[in-house]
Amino acid sequence: MSNNVSSFFQTLVAAATEASAALVGQTQLVDAVYQDYKPVVMSPYTTLQIPLPDQSTLSDIGAGSFTPVDVSAGMATLTFQNHPGIAYVIRDFEQYRSPETIRTLFLDATFKRAIEYLNGQISALITRSQFSAYSPIVTSAGTANLGINDYAKAWGALAAGKIPVQETDNMRLAVHPDVYANLLTNSNWVAESMVGRLMSDSARRDAWLGQQFGAHVVWDQQMQKGVNVVATQTLASGGTVSITSGSTALSGTNTAFTTDLVPGAYYTINGYAGNPVQVVSVQSNTSATLAVAASSTVSNANMTEAYKALYFHKYAIALGLRNLPAPDERVVDYTTVFVKGVPMRVMIGYNQLMAGYVVTVDFGFALGVVRPNFGQIILM
Repeated sequence: MSNNVSSFFQTLVAAATEASAALVGQTQLVDAVYQDYKPVVMSPYTTLQIPLPDQSTLSDIGAGSFTPVDVSAGMATLTFQNHPGIAYVIRDFEQYRSPETIRTLFLDATFKRAIEYLNGQISALITRSQFSAYSPIVTSAGTANLGINDYAKAWGALAAGKIPVQETDNMRLAVHPDVYANLLTNSNWVAESMVGRLMSDSARRDAWLGQQFGAHVVWDQQMQKGVNVVATQTLASGGTVSITSGSTALSGTNTAFTTDLVPGAYYTINGYAGNPVQVVSVQSNTSATLAVAASSTVSNANMTEAYKALYFHKYAIALGLRNLPAPDERVVDYTTVFVKGVPMRVMIGYNQLMAGYVVTVDFGFALGVVRPNFGQIILM
């Protein structure tokens, strides 16, 4: 490549390194799951074997012989099938002479969006179908409020399942910011007499709960407000709902239940005594069936998604990370930059169809819930 392209590429590499080091963002789920990175090259749609800590049990062989356990029993099989990326066209190198300019215009936002994309994919796994080992805990504390008793139930479920909840550095309680805000004013979570002076002071001063009650309490904007992913917090099409005492029939006015509601998901209905309540089925845009009969009549009420939290050990979700294949260096310059442990491939090459040089940033990953019994969902 010509000298100006090579010079631009070196500037790009310097900017990428600076951007990765300075990346900030509340993408707590990426940091909380098990990351398996190996410095090898892997093409998309390749099967990936991720080793997990052994859970094999011992047996008394008496006078008999051992029954060998296949080592693959401790492996999780995932497909390296996720390959997100973005491209920019550069037609005038003179506009981008410094690493600071390239970083500001391209890479800061690109890396941030890339990690947010990955974080969102992890959030999308937090569903009842993925974490089906235990029934979801339905809190009695109210909408977006997590009670100590409900958290204790989640701890008890995992402890009884022999999950290593004592490994506090590996345990997370992930919540939506609305839930976290309520925790900061909940005396059971922040009162000095309950949690000690240091934790109470940090909650008041820095809005930080830290490691409390055996897990790091973290908030993440991408924690969904419903067990199943629904587009918006309130019913997208607006309208109100009504229920008659003793009935499970939900009726709507100016609603679009067929697109707004997800069977199996939980919702909150203003004035309804049994929140959150599960929608069992949807018959039409104005008719649906709830799992529990109403104890009183509710008329013309608003309906929103239930909030959820996940109490989990890092080995519940595995994130497999590998380097993408190197391009032909005769036509493309490239480098690999690590952002929060994720190897990002940065390339630049001339594209005659675009009549300019194209800069691309992409990465590959495998992702999945590999141990459903390592996580407990809480609904609010």
